[in-house]
Amino acid sequence: MTRTAYDDGHIPGAVLWNVYQDLKDSEYRLVDRSAIEALLSRSGVTSNSTVVFYGYAPALAFWLLRWYRHADAKHLSLARARRHRPRRPGRGAAGHRGPGHDDRRRPHRGRVPRRAVLAVRWHGAGRPGRSHPVRDPPEPGRPLRRGRPFCSPAELADVFASVDPAPGGQAITYCAIGGRACTAWFALTYLLGREGIRVYAGSWAEWGRTPLVPVEQSTAA
Repeated sequence: MTRTAYDDGHIPGAVLWNVYQDLKDSEYRLVDRSAIEALLSRSGVTSNSTVVFYGYAPALAFWLLRWYRHADAKHLSLARARRHRPRRPGRGAAGHRGPGHDDRRRPHRGRVPRRAVLAVRWHGAGRPGRSHPVRDPPEPGRPLRRGRPFCSPAELADVFASVDPAPGGQAITYCAIGGRACTAWFALTYLLGREGIRVYAGSWAEWGRTPLVPVEQSTAA
């Protein structure tokens, strides 16, 4: 979340992580392992800590820690009004060094099969010439979440009825910078129990900036 939202109210003891400063660099790429370890250390997180994420794009932070094989990470899905509490100081620093990342969770640009990709983005975010996240209105249709809480498992199963890879297959989510892609990955993997779901963390912010990669433009009105 942002500093403004954090200062306005947060769960007691919560530490602020800003997606655009702590998890992504100025080019919207994921920060490297040393930056993540430094972030965890100054947040008071050790290898034995239970880390609970909420706020803006919590699934991205959750996915990132699972990618770095942190054993105990959780995603809290609550409406802001229910979690609003008076401000309290966060934790101090502690050491953290993870065992390395799990590449089964993250395909890289050169290994993204075109027939297994699921776009989870705002309308217009992938228009040719737009190489950065945009602020277009949301696409019409069924959302994954009502405000903050997720839809019911039955509703999610309906939304993702066509996304169920065969054994040994895979489906790869992407969006503008990876936040909504991770939300879809979380819903598919943890709420629906589907196998073979991966996140293209670079998403359109990386793909759209890369010369000579294929770009397909929808002809639908």
